[in-house]
Amino acid sequence: MFNLLMKDLLIQKKTLGYLLFYIPILLLVFTSTSMEGDIAVVLYATSTCFIVYLLIAGACSYDEQNRSEVFLNSLPIRRKDIVFSKYLSILVYAVFGLTAGILIALIYNVLGLGEPVRYPAVKDLFGALCGAIIIGAAYYPLYFKFGSIKTRLLHVIVIMAIFLIPAGLVWLVEKYSQGTAVNLLTQVLNSPDWLWAVGCGVVIVTILLVSLAGSLRIYENKDIS
Repeated sequence: MFNLLMKDLLIQKKTLGYLLFYIPILLLVFTSTSMEGDIAVVLYATSTCFIVYLLIAGACSYDEQNRSEVFLNSLPIRRKDIVFSKYLSILVYAVFGLTAGILIALIYNVLGLGEPVRYPAVKDLFGALCGAIIIGAAYYPLYFKFGSIKTRLLHVIVIMAIFLIPAGLVWLVEKYSQGTAVNLLTQVLNSPDWLWAVGCGVVIVTILLVSLAGSLRIYENKDIS
């Protein structure tokens, strides 16, 4: 499984090199964005999610273009190991993304482009990791089922649904509900940080496990020829 992960990294040596060019672009976007509050949370989550998606899509696209699945399945490698290596790559790619975010903050602070940006705290690491897992969990089942080309469009739709549906439900409750529903929503929104962290952690782990189980089932039954 480790060798499969290394394979995905080695075939993307050029893409990893290009990250050096993406960092100034992200820095430019960051400096041109006017936001109030703690922008560090947005910086680390955005850079991590952007680079995780870039590397996941790049590795899967390479595999499809070069029919790597056919070759890998001709070797004594279990299909579930191929799936596990893909999901393990999410964590590795998240490290690259978070590193890019730290470099952006470092450059931003050294050049004095604005108010100093703090370096990542535990909540930033947690948020960045949650975002990376959501992206990978939404991408891989679609990829194993439909391939990388169709997945790119479907993945955008799924990600938008994941982030927009909860926000839409909150808006509907706030606008049209009264009494118990509003009070319950208010209590949830005002919950302690540790309770939010536990709740989000449970949701993210559930999403990851459901996605992994779906990918395993799809890939184990897939006809590769």
